[in-house]
Amino acid sequence: METARLLGRTRIILWSGVRADNPRAIRYYEKNGFQRVGRFTEADGTLSLDMMLDLHTVPDPARP
Repeated sequence: METARLLGRTRIILWSGVRADNPRAIRYYEKNGFQRVGRFTEADGTLSLDMMLDLHTVPDPARP
């Protein structure tokens, strides 16, 4: 996240998302501030979730 901020980014988007049948990965990303913003079906028929992290809502550890 720090690199993204240094590059002036305001959000991180998981391109290709997270498989909807992987609750452990979903929990990990949500625990780290990502939110579900959409879903899509892969070519093989599996459902995946688009997830995004808004860096404006995540505290910057470099700032007290």
